[in-house]
Amino acid sequence: RFTTLAEILKAHDYTTLGLTANPILNTIYNFHRGFDEYHDSYVLFGWMDITEGKVARGRVSLPPAPEIFETALRFVSERAGQGPFYIQINVMEVHEWVANRPGTNMLLPEYEDYFKKDGEEEDKYLKYLRLTRQVTDQIGQFVKNIQTLPDAEDTLFIFLSDHGEGLGDHPDVYRSEYHGRILYETQVMVPWIMYRKGWTPARARIQQDVRLLDVMPTLLDYLGIPAPIEIEGKSLMPLINGEVDTIDLGGFYPIETHYKSENKAGVYAENWMYIHNRTPHRGLPRFEVHKRGKEPQNGNATNLFDEEPGIVKTLRGFLEEWEIKYKKVEPTAPLTELGQEEREQLEAIGYLD
Repeated sequence: RFTTLAEILKAHDYTTLGLTANPILNTIYNFHRGFDEYHDSYVLFGWMDITEGKVARGRVSLPPAPEIFETALRFVSERAGQGPFYIQINVMEVHEWVANRPGTNMLLPEYEDYFKKDGEEEDKYLKYLRLTRQVTDQIGQFVKNIQTLPDAEDTLFIFLSDHGEGLGDHPDVYRSEYHGRILYETQVMVPWIMYRKGWTPARARIQQDVRLLDVMPTLLDYLGIPAPIEIEGKSLMPLINGEVDTIDLGGFYPIETHYKSENKAGVYAENWMYIHNRTPHRGLPRFEVHKRGKEPQNGNATNLFDEEPGIVKTLRGFLEEWEIKYKKVEPTAPLTELGQEEREQLEAIGYLD
């Protein structure tokens, strides 16, 4: 029932293109709404509609970023004079740092020795850093390339991530290296970078907490396009333009995960976080309070729940009221049970144990 960003921009005469390396964003989930052209991941699951040129195997790597960027460049090149353009791209290199099965490794040979220190044992998290560096270089080249095209010289680029990774920051917490299972800052705090050649905003770095919820109204405000009245995010352009010192976003930010068997909810405030672990998790107490922005949170070792009753009362009260106001929507049941092949394909990219 909601209007997507692509639909709004298309209605304002933008030519729209969507591309995804992740099949979870394929058209079967309706993410293609509002796009003139949308390119699904060609690594599909068996229950998806298999068309010519697609594969239904889960043991091959997801589409690499340079291939996706090449498609985007070709799209703009072939439509000279049809701008402005809105291009939405999802790449998956950094997500795939744990992929080690034959054919799934996305790390290029030239990045295999990055960050290696002589005489030191190989750190298992270096692959994450190497893939981050690799895709950063690839994005940088894409930015340079697209700025050479007609209609694309004055492009605004927005770089985002949907989650982080725990890596080795929470040694006392079981299975905390990855994402989706815990609500610590390593997984919840993500980059939001806006860049346009020649643009020097009044405030180059935002210090306060903001939300991915605010990306859409910020972009529309930047473009001078009204945001839908029902949208709950707020534009950060007054902050970026130096018109105000802060944007009132309420001060409390609910967080939750229902990933696989996990059920956790919590609240971030400026200096504190409160977490209710509703399912057992080795290394985590049922209730947690941690300081933010200091040492990485580490379960019982950094838990201040007993020492901070005032923080607990305030943040727990907010969470309870928020969950009453925003009740969880029941998931849509699949039409059929997953078969063995589909299950293996989902396991191959990390969506099932």
